[in-house]
Amino acid sequence: MIIDYACQLVVLLPFIVLGNLTHSAIGPLGYLAALGVFVCFAVQIGETGQSREVRVAGVTCVSMTTGSTIGSGTGIGRGFATYINGFVCGVRWLFPLWDAKKQTLADVIISTLVCVVPKQSFGLIPSSAAR
Repeated sequence: MIIDYACQLVVLLPFIVLGNLTHSAIGPLGYLAALGVFVCFAVQIGETGQSREVRVAGVTCVSMTTGSTIGSGTGIGRGFATYINGFVCGVRWLFPLWDAKKQTLADVIISTLVCVVPKQSFGLIPSSAAR
């Protein structure tokens, strides 16, 4: 998760600094750029089952019903569900403690499982081995 937030911060920070230095409205554009990064990586999870942080952690996200990747739209939905359930009293971190399949609340809502796979090195674009 640190990798996830760091990638978004690298995009967001220059806009905020530039906005503060110039006293202009360019700062909010950084939030749009960070949202673009979020969507890009959510699509990676949907299409390949992995994004940069989950490749490093050695896990992949698959559909509970089919066992295959979940697709771009569902990947974006899962990403937003992950952020939303993080705001609900930290339930995002606690839900796997009592769930039989060790799913987060977002995984239960979207019907996905996170499975252990071999770890890979950090990269913004998935390698051919990850697909």
